Amino acid sequence: MVSWSGKIPGGVVNDEVMTEMHLLPTIPKLAGAEVPSDRVIDGKGLPKPALYDLKSDISEKHDMLADHPNVVASLRASIETSQNQLAENSRPAAFVDDPKPLQLAN
Repeated sequence: MVSWSGKIPGGVVNDEVMTEMHLLPTIPKLAGAEVPSDRVIDGKGLPKPALYDLKSDISEKHDMLADHPNVVASLRASIETSQNQLAENSRPAAFVDDPKPLQLAN
């Protein structure tokens, strides 16, 4: 299931083949949990944070993370705000009679 407001129309069924292999290693890390280590995980988790100037460094060769702490702090604050908005709108894990997709506030 995929939701992308303004990009993917709702109510559309797509028969194309797709994979979600990176969800298993990513979601536990986002939730602060450990990725299972008792099996081979076919996917990659979150990469180390990096900051690039794509106008002058399209190949992403110069990581500017250490050079711009204010930009990094602002981006991290935006991520935290988004995570808090998602947490405020989350439902408890259980059966839901009338399931509705969750969306971040604009």
